[in-house]
Amino acid sequence: MITVNLNTVPLVEPAKVTSVYSGKPGCCCGCRGKHTDASWAPVKHPDRGRTINDRTVKMVVNKINTYLAGDHDPAVEVETVEGSHVAVMYPNRWYIAYFGD
Repeated sequence: MITVNLNTVPLVEPAKVTSVYSGKPGCCCGCRGKHTDASWAPVKHPDRGRTINDRTVKMVVNKINTYLAGDHDPAVEVETVEGSHVAVMYPNRWYIAYFGD
């Protein structure tokens, strides 16, 4: 896990997100949740069972930003890799925004 100072994590800009993940904790391959691609992503992955849905992308980004901008529950973990992804991991649900293919 990457330790981050939440005061230095900027809010996620939806236009920079190419895909999102929402699912149960653990594996993020899609067996416990769903990956969704943005229509503006340069590469989409329907061959991997992903759908293209901008509403879902924006909804997951809003959930991430709501946590980043609000009170920080110590039971929630945040992982960020600049240029790659931002993940907000609640005990029962993970939300991840990916910035690359």
